[in-house]
Amino acid sequence: MVVIRLSRSGAKKNPYYFITVADSRNARDGAFIERLGFYNPSAKGQEEILRIDIEKIDEWVSKGAQVSDRVKRLIKDSKLSPEDLDARKAAKKDKVDAKKLSDCDGSIEFKRVTFGYEKEQPILHNINFRINPGETVALVGPTGSGKTSITALVNRFYDAWEGSIFVGGENVRDVTQDSLGEQVSMVLQEPFLFTGTILENIKYRCDEATFEEIIASAKAVGAHDFIEDLPAGYNTILEQRGANLSLGQRQLISFARAIVADAKILVLDEATASIDSYTEMQIQIALRKLLEGRTGLVIAHRLATIRGCDRIIVLKDGRIFEEGTHEELLSKKGLYANLYYLNYASFDDIPEDSEEKLKSTIS
Repeated sequence: MVVIRLSRSGAKKNPYYFITVADSRNARDGAFIERLGFYNPSAKGQEEILRIDIEKIDEWVSKGAQVSDRVKRLIKDSKLSPEDLDARKAAKKDKVDAKKLSDCDGSIEFKRVTFGYEKEQPILHNINFRINPGETVALVGPTGSGKTSITALVNRFYDAWEGSIFVGGENVRDVTQDSLGEQVSMVLQEPFLFTGTILENIKYRCDEATFEEIIASAKAVGAHDFIEDLPAGYNTILEQRGANLSLGQRQLISFARAIVADAKILVLDEATASIDSYTEMQIQIALRKLLEGRTGLVIAHRLATIRGCDRIIVLKDGRIFEEGTHEELLSKKGLYANLYYLNYASFDDIPEDSEEKLKSTIS
């Protein structure tokens, strides 16, 4: 059964959702097929649905896809006028002369980018940075600082108000969205695992992958041994959303899947759920392997992940507040150093009152 549903991601304090098509036996279960929209519950009024492809939803429905009640309510209550919908359809479509993004070197560049969800209320202000091919950059900052908005713009879920965004040296407005999706792979906090074999889960974005390639990807991220210990190995049937695996095991399978997909750019929204120290060590080792030869843009929550990045961009109130390596930022004794010396394992563990104090003292 094909279902159009919501898939949660984002930090615990500020979740957001993708409207996705999934092939599943249950509306809350299933393999990701295509992304149709982006929803932020903190937005208001007609901007509740930040990006939605009405035509593709209609196309899937005509093929028999079922629409979850939550998505139906979003569409019904979105308060979008026909003119708004037409404008969003036009914005979503590729340009007539859009070209395929091929031979992508993996670079990402933002030039004077300003963006927001509601008119005259920008979230990002004049953002400028470049990520070189093969470099891993962490986005760090208090809740609401603009981390998620940056990653969404890389994927072109919507367009910047001002400025330009380049992927592989090409303006994202000038390339087809399908080819952009082939070059940018997302690993969300909650992996898309469906009722089926582990083999099927790893290769679902790359049906032509051989069994040898599947095993190689699992070995690369340290998942092969635990898979082999399961009753049927790679043919073990997963329960809904991988419920018969641990959180760490589910994350490793999603990493193996990303290796098989072989995109040049990896956008990772790091999981915020609590895990034991051994599992965290396993995931850190797997993450380093996953990022080898790829450009990484990581919404980083855990200090262990942040320290392992080539560079850190610290955001505050939608602006780049500071930038550098872990050591450089500590020496600056700015926002990052203050967050770090609060001595939490994850920036998401910092109490809201501590964040507010930091915002007021560093302004």
